[in-house]
Amino acid sequence: MIGVILAGGEGVRFSPGGCCKPLLQINGRSLIEHTLTHLASFGMNRALIVVGKYGPILRAALGDRRCGVSLEYVAQPRPLGLMNALYLVAAGTGDEDVALCLGDEFFLAPDVSVLTRLAQADFLCGYTVPEEREQILENYALLCDENNTVLRTVEKPAAPFNEKKGTGMCFFRGGCMADLRGFYAEDQGAGSDLCDFINRLVSVGRRGEAVRIAEREVNINDPRKLELAALLAQEAGV
Repeated sequence: MIGVILAGGEGVRFSPGGCCKPLLQINGRSLIEHTLTHLASFGMNRALIVVGKYGPILRAALGDRRCGVSLEYVAQPRPLGLMNALYLVAAGTGDEDVALCLGDEFFLAPDVSVLTRLAQADFLCGYTVPEEREQILENYALLCDENNTVLRTVEKPAAPFNEKKGTGMCFFRGGCMADLRGFYAEDQGAGSDLCDFINRLVSVGRRGEAVRIAEREVNINDPRKLELAALLAQEAGV
């Protein structure tokens, strides 16, 4: 399995002038270093980092290896969304399974045991259970059946379906990446975000399972969320 970290954003929601969010500091370590540590705990030793405007800064800060993970950089010339980013890295992943991470999410205590579920599914959608259901509206909602099979996802829903807050940490079998290479090459207007990709996989018969991925997740979209992530990291000693 190979890790893929999407780090091509310009951080304009976090700061009007923009910033490289993956390099924001959380308890003495950059956000992307926390992510790489999680990937290593899942058994990965190689990751592709999709970069945009801040690519040279990230490369200079991280080099070719960090946190026990070998790093390669893939340029996304224009910010055309998640599916475009995954399509750009698909050639480098081949038939390997992929662990997807977003460059602006912080996770507390990821559950590495969830990977065993990939043997019974084509992909896994990681979720957390927030203290308040309204927090689901910041990410995406997962509609599942009684077996946690993913039926549909909704980006920033008007109201939550359940207690599941979808996250950007997801796992895809190699066949899902082959599907992406096929349908995105045919129709680059097929969608742009993670929900579009997941819903497309469901529509072609791929089985996805929702798995509780971590104790907490924080989407670092403003300075208050960065403060929250730093507090959680400090309390947990990570």
